[in-house]
Amino acid sequence: MDQYLDSDIAQAGGWTTVVGSLFLTIMEWFGEMTVNDFLQGILLVGSIIFLWYKILNSKLDAKLKRKQLKDSEDDTKS
Repeated sequence: MDQYLDSDIAQAGGWTTVVGSLFLTIMEWFGEMTVNDFLQGILLVGSIIFLWYKILNSKLDAKLKRKQLKDSEDDTKS
């Protein structure tokens, strides 16, 4: 599953969902045009899932890099 979420297509689709959700919300705030609430809801849920995954993945990467740095420092001290 992770290999699918890390693919270029998933990244492009996720960022497109985030930008689309923000664009539709701003368009409704400043314009007279309204968009289907169901469509906005789908985009919002997709954006939240994508951003949650990105944040979780970034935290795991940072944790792994800290561990690798600590291990390399321990190797140089001994």
